[in-house]
Amino acid sequence: MKNENPLKMRIIQFSVSIMKLAHSHGADRVLNLVFNQVIRSSGSIGANVTEAHGSNSKAGFVNYFHIALQSARETRYWLEVVKAYGPTKQEALSRLINEVDEFERILIASLKTMKKHR
Repeated sequence: MKNENPLKMRIIQFSVSIMKLAHSHGADRVLNLVFNQVIRSSGSIGANVTEAHGSNSKAGFVNYFHIALQSARETRYWLEVVKAYGPTKQEALSRLINEVDEFERILIASLKTMKKHR
């Protein structure tokens, strides 16, 4: 994994952090349902960044980055829902929300750069 894309590796760590946080909440039915969605959407960020790098065209690359951006926005939404729900690890949630916000900024900047080079 030495030559892996640093963004991809960071997103993997982000997804793992979400899974660990979800696991720490045990049997709360409501949170389990929401965390299932957060896990899916956060995983989609990394999956689409990975697919972008395997794309055969610039258009495909841009499309996958757009999907990753949508997934980042969805992930932020669900993390904010969990935070508003209440008695959870607020500090951990705040860190995760900040991290996904940074992913959004990275993806937006990348998309702007790609559009300039069309």
